[in-house]
Amino acid sequence: NLENCGSLAHGVEVLFSGTPDTSISDYIKLDPESTATGFAVKLMDENQKVIPVGSKTQPYYITDNAPTKSLLFYAQMVQVSSKVTSGRIYATATFQTIYP
Repeated sequence: NLENCGSLAHGVEVLFSGTPDTSISDYIKLDPESTATGFAVKLMDENQKVIPVGSKTQPYYITDNAPTKSLLFYAQMVQVSSKVTSGRIYATATFQTIYP
C-alpha cells in the first residue's frame, strides 16, 4: 500500500529490478543459494500481465485524496528448462516507486 500520498496528478510507477534469467530475460534468475534448477520467477501486475525485469509498470493513480492506494503484484515460479531438479528456490527482486 502507498499511504499518505495525497493526490498524485501523474501517479506512481513501480520499477522491478533483479538478475534476468539466462533463458528468458523477462524473468528473474534464481539466487545462487537455490538448490532447485530449471526455474525462474515471473513477476506480474494486478491483471497478471508480465512485468519484465528492468521495466516500469503502468502508472497507478491516487485519486480524491484517498489515504491509501493498494498496489497488487504476483510472483510465479516458472519452468525455463526441460531439465529441472527439485529443491529450495530463492530469487531476489528490488522495486522502486517512481513519481513521474
